[in-house]
Amino acid sequence: MRTAHAVALRHARSFVSAGRRLLCSYRFLAFHVDPFWTQLLYFLCLALLGSAALMALEPSDPTFSPKYVDMLYLSASAVTVSGLATVEMEVLSQSQVLVYTLLMLLGGEVWVSFLGILVRLPKLATPAVTAGGRVFDHMPRSVDLSSSVDPHDVEGAVAITLEDLTATVSTATEYRCLRLLAYVVFAYMALIQVGGSLLIFLYISIVSSNSKAVLEGKGIRVLPFAVSVTISSFANGGLIPTNENMAVFRKNSAMLLLMALQVLAGNTLFPVLLRAVVLGLKALTGKTEFEHMGKSPTRVRYFHLMPGRRASSLGLTVGGLLSAQVALFCALDWRTRVLAGLGWFQKIAAALFQAANTRHAGEAAFDLSAVSPATLVLFVVMMSVP
Repeated sequence: MRTAHAVALRHARSFVSAGRRLLCSYRFLAFHVDPFWTQLLYFLCLALLGSAALMALEPSDPTFSPKYVDMLYLSASAVTVSGLATVEMEVLSQSQVLVYTLLMLLGGEVWVSFLGILVRLPKLATPAVTAGGRVFDHMPRSVDLSSSVDPHDVEGAVAITLEDLTATVSTATEYRCLRLLAYVVFAYMALIQVGGSLLIFLYISIVSSNSKAVLEGKGIRVLPFAVSVTISSFANGGLIPTNENMAVFRKNSAMLLLMALQVLAGNTLFPVLLRAVVLGLKALTGKTEFEHMGKSPTRVRYFHLMPGRRASSLGLTVGGLLSAQVALFCALDWRTRVLAGLGWFQKIAAALFQAANTRHAGEAAFDLSAVSPATLVLFVVMMSVP
């Protein structure tokens, strides 16, 4: 009994020690390392660790012997959400699919911006006030101005200027807003990805028998596929576990539309939806932090939190570009073999899915080599729009 207790105690101490080392590393990166180098180190480490994991796991095809450069390329493509691969996706095992799916999650735009918030928070946690050439980490709750106190006596009073006080209050407000925003962004990611995975899983399992048959024929389980395509769509990763990407599911309009929404929610429409969430939480909770984020979003210094006019302009621009792409694509390829065999609603849904993926996401509902040259030019132009 004592031996088991001693072992448990040693394990607990090792966990505490590891947690302290992790906290020290976190604070070191936050205070002493430039964010550029932190982000570069983050992506390099993920790419190398991902390639090692992909090489260590066995592929689903026993005749396939991957080269390290191919796995490194796939790992780097996943973590930078580039959507490029030099191997057929179906030769990879479920474990390898899980690895590159995790890399897409950790390299996605929303997740990386969330990590940026966490790195900034320690710098704002203890706002300091400079008074008389000295730095004070804690503001006094009250100062009796009627009493005569030596301004250099720290224990008696703290001599501060109006500018010092304003800067300290601004920093404290920014810290509270940023900390609350971190919870909002994390909940936003979790809700969309968990909910999206569940909806796609239920759709394939209950509603669409043909898509389930396709996955069974390829030896792909439904739940890992649903999780992988959801994360790929939200992160705009473009890596799908099937060789044909999403072309094999082009008749499954509900799934394509759901994935198109996830693509937009994780990229171009994220600032619009984030502002809507902040304003909704302000109305529900009445917290001053949400009010401050709504009125002065630029002071929070989170790139994706935009003022109302900019967010509205972005939403209108995205909607206009999507509508133009869908209209031109349907006008140019409505009667071609690209959309052959689809009903009118399926054609529009597939076109909308393709239009949403043109901006960085990289998932495809068609064989793009078969579309008209004018449509390809349109897609290239849309990809070049920042």
